[in-house]
Amino acid sequence: MAIATNGVLNSNVELSGRNGWKLFRHGVTEYVVKKRRIDGSWYMPMIRQLHVVLVDPAVTLLPGNMKQKVASACNRIYEVHAALRLPVAKTQLTAYQDTVNTCLEEIMGLF
Repeated sequence: MAIATNGVLNSNVELSGRNGWKLFRHGVTEYVVKKRRIDGSWYMPMIRQLHVVLVDPAVTLLPGNMKQKVASACNRIYEVHAALRLPVAKTQLTAYQDTVNTCLEEIMGLF
């Protein structure tokens, strides 16, 4: 009980930081265009929203082959993000590093 009464309470910032589908009031591109500071907990929600919009068949911003590359890169990012939250055994370090390297190569191949 002493820990509960003397401990620090969670703030709204800490609680909203775990929202994987955070909504951005003026859109994701506002942060990019205006070069605004991006909270580290917002990267994955931004990637998810861009993934959904850019790969949508009704959206014609990207040609079909580029949509496939973006979708594949997003999936790699999801793999790395999930792996970061799990413990990695020493015997699996090479496989983990290969996943990260493949993700980076795929992202750099988009540009």
